[in-house]
Amino acid sequence: GVFISAGRPEEKAMLLPSLSILREMKIPLYATSGTADFIRKHGFKVEQIEWQSIQSSLSTLIQTGKVDFVINVPKNYTRNEPVSYTHLT
Repeated sequence: GVFISAGRPEEKAMLLPSLSILREMKIPLYATSGTADFIRKHGFKVEQIEWQSIQSSLSTLIQTGKVDFVINVPKNYTRNEPVSYTHLT
């Protein structure tokens, strides 16, 4: 599956053609609440992951093999936006 957290509406819109390909390939989608709302409004099935539990939920999804690709587009590119990198083996 693919986990998506895409910042502004413009960035979300740019993902739509790729999401169509993923849907054709029957790849499950997971997303943060704002991204999930946008994706649903465009006719895609997506499982919403709550921001409050994002780190533990995403870690579990990756460890259990449900997610093997992450798309993370920040809302802005300032130092104020929290960023974390986790490498799971």
